[in-house]
Amino acid sequence: MKYAILLMILSVLPSAGSEREAPEPAAVFFESVLGAWHGEGELLGAAAEFDMKWEKELGGRFVRLTYAIHAERGMEAIAHYRLGDSASLDGIWVDSRGEILELSATATDSKLTTEWRSPTEKGRTVYEIVSPETLEVQDYYHDSSDYRLFGSASYSRIGE
Repeated sequence: MKYAILLMILSVLPSAGSEREAPEPAAVFFESVLGAWHGEGELLGAAAEFDMKWEKELGGRFVRLTYAIHAERGMEAIAHYRLGDSASLDGIWVDSRGEILELSATATDSKLTTEWRSPTEKGRTVYEIVSPETLEVQDYYHDSSDYRLFGSASYSRIGE
């Protein structure tokens, strides 16, 4: 009888190691994109090339995105995403135009959707992992009524 009661108690207790929490979707996404990427696509209807690099910073509490557009209307930028305990993130973007954008993002294991805004502009960027070596990115600006696509590219992982 003592053994039966003990077995019943043990059967309802969680086993050691089963209490591990699954990683947050943002953590899964960022781990998957860390490193350097080169993209080809369109910006404002013209062919363009892009480079980006994702890396952890400041004790792993932030992910830094370094970004460059190689086109007639080129630009460089740096973004920092603050990692937390949920699929929602915030951050900041600064670029060579002199703009500072607030970032608000949501993540799944394979997609990061970032809303960006400043007093003069608003938009959205969607990063989607297609395969371990391919990342698709779409950029949208918000006009007075809706989001409009202004850039898209397919990125391939590159060695460093």
